[in-house]
Amino acid sequence: MDYDGPYVPLQACIGPEGLISLTDLLGDRLSTPLWKYNYMQLQHFITTRVLRADVTIPTALTTFETICISDPPPPHLLSYIYSLLSSAKFQTLPLYTTKWSAELSQPLTPEEWSTAFQVTFRSSRALTVQETNYKLISRWYLTPARLHAIYPAVSPVCWRCQRHRGTFLHIWWECSIIQSFWEVVWTYIKEITSLDLPFHPKVALLHVIPLSINNYVKSVTVHLLNAARALIPKFWKQQSPPAIFDWIDRVEYVRELEELHYTLEQDFDTYFRTWYWWTEFRSNHRRTAQSSSALAQI
Repeated sequence: MDYDGPYVPLQACIGPEGLISLTDLLGDRLSTPLWKYNYMQLQHFITTRVLRADVTIPTALTTFETICISDPPPPHLLSYIYSLLSSAKFQTLPLYTTKWSAELSQPLTPEEWSTAFQVTFRSSRALTVQETNYKLISRWYLTPARLHAIYPAVSPVCWRCQRHRGTFLHIWWECSIIQSFWEVVWTYIKEITSLDLPFHPKVALLHVIPLSINNYVKSVTVHLLNAARALIPKFWKQQSPPAIFDWIDRVEYVRELEELHYTLEQDFDTYFRTWYWWTEFRSNHRRTAQSSSALAQI
């Protein structure tokens, strides 16, 4: 089939009697194993997702589809796509929010989800931290319960406590072993910031706290929680929680990145406002550790 563009739209592959044959689609071109494989994929998609679901295929292309078939592509393509994503307005929340709501005792309101999305985007300049944030909020990680749904032979029981079903919320928050880690983190956060945060998964995992977004993302609290969250995948299948020393080292790693950023921007005031109380805590903690080591040698 002749079509002006690098891609053939889906509606051009379907006729009155269903999917057009591969021979008619290729026209004079010779069929190859790759073409046959792609055709089988298309056939499976149409018969399972389109025809059976009685979905009407739109005739007009979306903005993204128009970009895909443009040859040559529009100038400044990445900036253009970014501007489209930034200005996009979605009528409904992503599907993963319903799964969060099913597990949380207090489902998030649309306003709270808006806060979670904004803080996730603005909470850190460290790409490794951002990666964990996006994977967590979108429920990317494979937990025992999810693995069991994919592979029935895999046990759905939590690999830490070996007692409860390993749901997403259980692995990240409810498991008694990981709870001990969060309790220590909460104790140190209160010591460092004097904030008495609600001990709740929507605070620890989704950054929904009773503070303004602008103040929160500029505080050290967001980095303390991010560091705790980033450690859990590193101890994913271990039966012991992350050590508090690992958490301190992780916060220091983020602080060094932040220090480099603010040094390049010559914005030392913001850096010291954010990290002053952490550096005080770190210095006291180091002195305490050294004193304990000295006493042990006596």
